[in-house]
Amino acid sequence: MVGVWARLKTNHTSDATSRSPDHTNDAASCASPEIDSTTPPAFDPIAYQADLHGLFELRRGVESRGLEGMRALWDALGRPAEGIPCIQVAGTNGKGSVCAWLSSIFCASGVRVGLFTSPHLVHFRERFRINEIDVSDERIAHHLPRVLQAANKTGYPPLFFEIVTALGLCLFAEAQVEWMILEVGLGGRLDATTVFPTVASVITSIGLDHCAWLGDTHAAIAREKAGIFRPNVPAWIGDVPEEAAMIIRQEALAHQVSALRWAGVDFSVQPLAVQPCATESLCFVGEGEAIEGLSIPLRGQHQHRNLALALAVALGQREQGWHITKEALRQGVQRVRWVGRLQRLEWRERVVWLDGAHNPEAAVVLAEALVSIRPAVLIFGAMQDKDIHATLRPLLGCVRHTIYCAAHNPRAWSASALQQMAREIDLSRTSEVSDNLADALTKAHAQSQNGDAIVLAGSLYLVGEALQLLDASCSPFPRTA
Repeated sequence: MVGVWARLKTNHTSDATSRSPDHTNDAASCASPEIDSTTPPAFDPIAYQADLHGLFELRRGVESRGLEGMRALWDALGRPAEGIPCIQVAGTNGKGSVCAWLSSIFCASGVRVGLFTSPHLVHFRERFRINEIDVSDERIAHHLPRVLQAANKTGYPPLFFEIVTALGLCLFAEAQVEWMILEVGLGGRLDATTVFPTVASVITSIGLDHCAWLGDTHAAIAREKAGIFRPNVPAWIGDVPEEAAMIIRQEALAHQVSALRWAGVDFSVQPLAVQPCATESLCFVGEGEAIEGLSIPLRGQHQHRNLALALAVALGQREQGWHITKEALRQGVQRVRWVGRLQRLEWRERVVWLDGAHNPEAAVVLAEALVSIRPAVLIFGAMQDKDIHATLRPLLGCVRHTIYCAAHNPRAWSASALQQMAREIDLSRTSEVSDNLADALTKAHAQSQNGDAIVLAGSLYLVGEALQLLDASCSPFPRTA
């Protein structure tokens, strides 16, 4: 059986002149006439894989336009999840960790919460989590054809991230979640998640990444990310450069943000040696609270900043009528799971550290963490839109040997191209190339000794491959039955 995608491609037109002028708020198009949205059909894995294949093919196109396509799609679906309180999180780095902590905290407080993140590492379903559990393939397979059909009827060429965002809203609406956490995919101002109304806006950090789309200065990127601001909605800001902070203040004023709260000024997390108010590791101060006894499973000093931001945002939602005890906050902080970010695995008498650092700022943070780890070998792969020189420079000095590997992605740099760029930085470093990750791991094992550490970085796509190779039986997140 073929998926709905094969049927839709022959019917869809990308001609902008064919767009219906009355596509918005069309109640008649809210439900598909071909699919009963209340009675799931039998799960057909072949049709499901065909639909996913067609969806992934959309990533090969250029995804650049305003929000009109996403608005039309949301309207065509009947505005699923409308009215559910939503927190939108943007930022160059750290937004996934902040989203994960927010979800874990809400779940610990007894709230039914939906979490939408990207990209997935191993399974497509990782993008949609309800109460810390992946939505099942069966539920996705039920809703995806309906979303694809709705996208085909809007008159706008379907875009990958718009369809995935709309799919998440449909899944969360069906599950009757009480809160939603939406991670921005790229930028903010024109991101598909920005169509949905929010009760809180978050910017975790501002760094130089995706410069071809967002601009090549901190100020330009800050302006794009501040595009998530809404009138009369408070915003929380993480650690950002002063150049970016100036733009964020301007945009907050222009968007009539109700309150602007800053990391290090309005809230912070401190170690006990500095802030002696706890019996364990860390203490949060902010939002009128001092919360001691915080113990975090995510590694790296940078996660202290991410934790402070997540706690400040969570406590700030008391204005929405949500209440949580300090003990529930501690449990949410401690139970968080967010893989591929300084994640430790044991493999064939080696310790392998996986980290998705793929831009200069993230590489600096990773290099700081590697000082204590002292890895012997670095496996590095990256996408072609990344600043390879600036990303590699802080990492090369942390290891004895580097293996360059092409991630299994059409946008990935070849291993030989990465090696050549690295030699432009430092000719003295020994290195070699591998055509695939399995070969790279074998070479890294040969270049190291028992107990040595191997670090893999440069791309979340490469991290996903590593998770499959090193522990094929382990899904990054729990899966629904």
